[in-house]
Amino acid sequence: MAAAEPDLKDAMTPQSRTRTVLAWALWLATMSACAAGLVVALLVARPLTAQVIGDGALDALNRELLAVVDQTMQPTSTSLWLRPPARQEPVGG
Repeated sequence: MAAAEPDLKDAMTPQSRTRTVLAWALWLATMSACAAGLVVALLVARPLTAQVIGDGALDALNRELLAVVDQTMQPTSTSLWLRPPARQEPVGG
């Protein structure tokens, strides 16, 4: 009787869970490399300094202030613009 030889094809094929873990590990390594490259590119292109942070904060504040001024200057109804001016009493009598 001849002994049955082990099937090496099954031994070399990774299980489904192992393949899933390997795929996620590869994806995570790829995303980490992309994120690290982006951080390095941003730091090289425009170093983060106090002036850069201040300029960004001033730009945001300027945009907010202009938005508030625009909303304030626009009346909610046209009657405010169409009303005749009020009479002014002379000063001192």
